[in-house]
Amino acid sequence: MPSPLEPGEAELQQRLAELIKEQPHAPQASPPRLRRLIQRSSSHITLGLAIGLALLVGLQLGALPWRYRREIWQIQGAVVGIAIGVVIGRYTARRVD
Repeated sequence: MPSPLEPGEAELQQRLAELIKEQPHAPQASPPRLRRLIQRSSSHITLGLAIGLALLVGLQLGALPWRYRREIWQIQGAVVGIAIGVVIGRYTARRVD
């Protein structure tokens, strides 16, 4: 049940409705098939960049002396935790389509 409008709110609501009607029509969205194709190709590119970055960072960290191994393991644990959180978040997120 909507709450009753205050004295100036009715006029604001009416003006807002007029402004919305005056707006030019939004451009047509791309068809769902094209959107899925773009999403797939961008996900492949992102995955490739992530793997390349991981290899580069791994090579650099591998050159560090043994006294920094504990910190490296902590960083690895944090990165794995973040990656798992992102993957779980992607699969459990609500889909708008």
